[in-house]
Amino acid sequence: MAPAIEMEPVEIVEDTGSGSASLIIPLILIALIAAAASSSTSNGGEPTGITFD
Repeated sequence: MAPAIEMEPVEIVEDTGSGSASLIIPLILIALIAAAASSSTSNGGEPTGITFD
């Protein structure tokens, strides 16, 4: 039979201070995607910027 090995307990510390900060970045990305989608379809779906004569 193997001898028992005693180990010290390990503390698990969770950082909950960045909860609201972690929500800001996805909300900004969603807003940018929505703005880009609305600006590309606001002129009837035609691409803007480059014109050929």
